[in-house]
Amino acid sequence: MPACTVTRTHRLGRKLAQHDWPPPVSGPVEMASIHRKDLNRVVGYLHIPRSGASDPDVIPPLWEPHWLTFGSDGGMMVVGFEEIDGARYYQGWYIRWE
Repeated sequence: MPACTVTRTHRLGRKLAQHDWPPPVSGPVEMASIHRKDLNRVVGYLHIPRSGASDPDVIPPLWEPHWLTFGSDGGMMVVGFEEIDGARYYQGWYIRWE
């Protein structure tokens, strides 16, 4: 799987200026879907898989991802929502292939 980095573009649903983006997190990135009882439907998500069940997620999964931009230069923008402390927040991931 190709390596990539993920940079979150929002904090708690608010857009960050590019100079305030947190450091990128190394990938890879995987897309999957699961049935969520709380939503009573199948929901797609992006996540950065970790090697073991005991490894915590570095960043929360991005639920219901939608591609906004894609460039042959290796960068793309994906948006969706993340869950933090039981609340849902709009989030963007800037993904860059290495």
